[in-house]
Amino acid sequence: MELKALYPDQKTYRLALIDEYIEAGNFFQPFAVADALMKALNSGQADFDLALHFWPTDPTVYLGMMDARLPYLADGLQLIRQTGYQPTIRSAGGLAVVSDPGILNFTLIVKPAKDRLLIDQAYQVMTQVLDQVFAPYGFKVISQEVPQSYCPGSFDLSLAGKKIAGQAQRRIGQAVGIFVYLSIEGNQDQRAQLIHDFYLAAKKGEETKHHYPDVDPAVMRTVDSVIPDLGQLASIKQAIIASISQALDIHVIQLASSDLDYQTEYERIKSRNQDFLTQNK
Repeated sequence: MELKALYPDQKTYRLALIDEYIEAGNFFQPFAVADALMKALNSGQADFDLALHFWPTDPTVYLGMMDARLPYLADGLQLIRQTGYQPTIRSAGGLAVVSDPGILNFTLIVKPAKDRLLIDQAYQVMTQVLDQVFAPYGFKVISQEVPQSYCPGSFDLSLAGKKIAGQAQRRIGQAVGIFVYLSIEGNQDQRAQLIHDFYLAAKKGEETKHHYPDVDPAVMRTVDSVIPDLGQLASIKQAIIASISQALDIHVIQLASSDLDYQTEYERIKSRNQDFLTQNK
């Protein structure tokens, strides 16, 4: 499914754009912002039709809810902290991913004009958006699970045979937030090794109800290792906006997260993180 199928009318659509850097201590803010954007779209009172939120961060490991069930989680969290990363619980996605200044995290918030968007369809929309980013350079994004990557899923995105991105989503009403991490530059082997070592420390070889990946750094890469022209955050951001504008006639509205009412959700996520991390020191 393509983005234009969600917005079929021949008119100009308003794209709310939030572009910000997330510093340590504020790692859960992007998820509260996404909820606020989805609620605004559902209300019918929003002054935008879709939203794009760019949010690269200081070094952190975003843990999924399945990671919370690891038998020796406290040991895994200690290992993460020893490497200079800060563990954070995320509200979209099931397993751990790395975030740092060389990774572009972004969220596309959409609300279909008509029918409810199915889970696979939402991932297909994002795959198509990113495929158009790389097409001018002669590369095609492949969407399929990369089992030995971190946070593997059916809609992992690979470039030239190795994973560069993962997707997750969250829904409120008819609105859908599609979350992406895209490895742009930096040491991807080191990132993957960190998650490999985290699961070793947090699982210690025990049998578990849930499956956790045996991460192999060799199956992942960065965009700049294939397409140097897209190896900076500024250039890839521009390319993503250009891809959306190819699909839709858009008018970009610049927003800041401070323009949104997200404090209630922010405090809820913050409290959950503090409680969880305190229990697993």
